[in-house]
Amino acid sequence: MIRLEMNLAENAEAMAAGKHDGWEPTCWDGIQQSLEVISEKSIKIIVNGGALNPDGLARKTQKLVRQYLLFPGEHPDSIPDRGERAQT
Repeated sequence: MIRLEMNLAENAEAMAAGKHDGWEPTCWDGIQQSLEVISEKSIKIIVNGGALNPDGLARKTQKLVRQYLLFPGEHPDSIPDRGERAQT
């Protein structure tokens, strides 16, 4: 329990300094790695990894899912923002 509290405190300081997104990076990694299955099976995503910024993680996940639906079959890391796709 003490380590968890230290992580939250450290993450809060890093987030205030603009060096941390406010959610657990392993949660975001898991969402990215599972995106294909999530899409295929229409799974609703419910996680407890938003930590200090659950809204930010939800918005980032929502953006990723929308991009993936526009470009199915592409790995999440290879999906550009809409502006980048339009320019190429």
